[in-house]
Amino acid sequence: MEIPVRWTIEAQGLSGEGILLDASRGGAQLRMSSEFDVTRGATFTLSSTLVPLLPCSGKLRWFRRLSGEPAGYLCGLIFLELGTNLENWGGWLNERRGLGSLRKAV
Repeated sequence: MEIPVRWTIEAQGLSGEGILLDASRGGAQLRMSSEFDVTRGATFTLSSTLVPLLPCSGKLRWFRRLSGEPAGYLCGLIFLELGTNLENWGGWLNERRGLGSLRKAV
């Protein structure tokens, strides 16, 4: 899966584009192409026109600086949504996995 996403860290006044590499019911792995000051626990706002049910907020759990070009980070986020939004996301993921690939759905 490589799905374009837009991200924002409002507390730092930062935003950029990234790639959703992997996702689960509780979190996601993203590749961020922008350089920024990574702060553990930073809250990200996410959006993707290709994945409208993508939970819109997540807390930074881990990160790793990417070497080489392009510079950036590999980041693991934990979704902050609870209840119906997370249930809808879980249902969407299950449907896509039933197709054999999340990529087929977008």
